[in-house]
Amino acid sequence: MTSEIKTSFSGSVSGCLCIALLLFSAGLSVIGCARSSSTPSMLSGMTMGTTWMVKFRAPLERREGGLADRRTRIRESVDEELNVVNQRMSVFRPSSEISRFNRSFSTEWFAVSRELADLVNQALEIHRYSDGALDITIGPLIRLWGFGPGGERQIPAMEKIRFNLERSGSRHLEVRLNPPALRKKLPDLECNLSSLAKGYGVDRLAHVLDQLEITDYLVEIGGEVRAKGERPGGGPWHIGVMEPEKTGGLQRVITLENRAMATSGDYQNFFEVDGIRYSHTIDPRTGHPVRHNLASVTVVAETCMLADAWATALLVMGPVRAKKLGLERSLCMFLIERSGRGYREFMTPSFRELLVDPGRKP
Repeated sequence: MTSEIKTSFSGSVSGCLCIALLLFSAGLSVIGCARSSSTPSMLSGMTMGTTWMVKFRAPLERREGGLADRRTRIRESVDEELNVVNQRMSVFRPSSEISRFNRSFSTEWFAVSRELADLVNQALEIHRYSDGALDITIGPLIRLWGFGPGGERQIPAMEKIRFNLERSGSRHLEVRLNPPALRKKLPDLECNLSSLAKGYGVDRLAHVLDQLEITDYLVEIGGEVRAKGERPGGGPWHIGVMEPEKTGGLQRVITLENRAMATSGDYQNFFEVDGIRYSHTIDPRTGHPVRHNLASVTVVAETCMLADAWATALLVMGPVRAKKLGLERSLCMFLIERSGRGYREFMTPSFRELLVDPGRKP
């Protein structure tokens, strides 16, 4: 029997771009007129196979004969930090720390930076808290299903799935913080930090802006965001969560004050065989794409790395287990679940408090 295969993938976005950034047009002109000592600015570019953007209000600097903005200096600092982040954790850079660790077949301690060790340590903690739903060692399974760069998307043979399950698993990975190092128990074990890379990158760019004494900003990488201070025109930043599978539609809008937000979904990167959808989100415990009605998960947290990692873990878990764990751990989260031809929402009390218009949807 011939199988019909349909593929969907959202351009340059590695994962799922589920955030719309709402900036009010009146705000820009108000800031420009009201505050002569600062100017609203936006910088953008490409990183990690997706886009990045920084919106900020930067104090002007006095230079010879007048005022000059700081955008050039900020741009250079952002580019430098993104290069550092990729040099630590990009599996696409042969020279990166994580690529060198992956190539090593040694089962002895492998020295890494303290930053990378901290990142892996937090990933392993969430792995334990989520009962294995987040696992940074499933790169071979991702490639097997064709979701790696240039991969052929198809249903693998069961024996290949079992073989790659045996090659993965965070139980085979150890981390040491002092001195910082990683150790694999299986010589060919790999680490892939894509489930929290964008969030970590957002946090690092926020740190750069803090160091440059920027007090009002919004940082975004591939839809994951972190906000500080006020938006143009005053007041907290307003962030929209997109409706699943609908271009431009907003499901909810929240205020984001000195916190971060990330969304994971299964509807922008998948393929279909005989009408069955196979998502890019792989369950590390089965080796198969997730099969449930949970369309997207949004998490608000103190850091974007945590929000990013938890959004991925909860999406893997599915609606029932995600709701239970989210309430147990007091997570600020929002779930959108398929229900018939529409969607059903679930949000924790802390997320409901952030809604701009709580009464807009049932």
